[in-house]
Amino acid sequence: MDPAGFSAMPFLWGDKWIVICGVQVDGYCDRKRTKKVVGTDFNPLIPLASFMDLVQQHRANVSAQKSSVRVLSAVEAQEFVSFTMHEIRKLNLQIKSQAEELITKLNNLDVPHDARYQIQSIFGTSTLISTRLDAYDLHVNPDAFLAEKRKKISVYGKFEKARHCLSMLAQRSQVPIKCVGQTGLSIKGLQIFEILPFILLENAIKYSPADHPVEVVFRNTHSSADKSFLEVSTVSVGPDLLSGEAERVFENKFRGEYAKRVKVGTGTGLHFVKLVCDLHKIQVAVSSGEHVGYFNEVPYSKFCITLSIPLRAGGKTDSPKAEKPPVGLQFEVGAST
Repeated sequence: MDPAGFSAMPFLWGDKWIVICGVQVDGYCDRKRTKKVVGTDFNPLIPLASFMDLVQQHRANVSAQKSSVRVLSAVEAQEFVSFTMHEIRKLNLQIKSQAEELITKLNNLDVPHDARYQIQSIFGTSTLISTRLDAYDLHVNPDAFLAEKRKKISVYGKFEKARHCLSMLAQRSQVPIKCVGQTGLSIKGLQIFEILPFILLENAIKYSPADHPVEVVFRNTHSSADKSFLEVSTVSVGPDLLSGEAERVFENKFRGEYAKRVKVGTGTGLHFVKLVCDLHKIQVAVSSGEHVGYFNEVPYSKFCITLSIPLRAGGKTDSPKAEKPPVGLQFEVGAST
């Protein structure tokens, strides 16, 4: 562009230099309010006609660029997203496989604890990516899971796996996680069941103040109708729920008023929990109880989310061998911690 009409004015704002750039158009520029370049009389104006020509050229270029870009249809956009998600899954699987291989090799070598821990954290992060992808699938097309073949799933094993994969996040947040009780129960469920413990534990860690542990409590219960359930309760400390909020926590994108003050979030986590529970005919309930104090001027109370998993008639359970934990995580499924 011809430099005619271009103007720049530097000035000091506090301890920083600010430069204002502009165009001096003949007939519109007040010469008294502009400064000449130090040491020279070069301070030209640009004729109005030339300035308008430049504006029209710019508009024509922008219009040409827009017309050359084809907007994807809704079907094409969905196909592109599906393809991208598929590729992300493949790449994530490679990361997970490589992490498992490294963990196996490190188990046979004398390496610093930090290095071993970092590799296990990579594996845990990869697992979290998998759960996020599953959550996306569930949100987009929950009915697709109904055709999936169900398999035996160790409830305790899945919570223990989530606990270990979230160990790095728990340590950074100074929020320990422990399991209370144990069970050998395996249910017939869908693969998507695995996101339940991850979402519940991650959510509890996210909102818990430092040094306030998260407990996962396992116990068998009987209802008045002579039905038996395995209850799994995630007990933590979290922001108070206002009147009427407990009934809405499973709504998509809903967040409690006090929760909004503590952390940024989307309000989709517990909604996914409810969707997965519905697919498995699991009852889920939330309660906020004993007040424990204030943190950053926000009231906190005991917070509990309970899954009631129905058992077979007479309280009998399937008791196959518990699932083996992921390579390298080295914990005993079914052991109380």
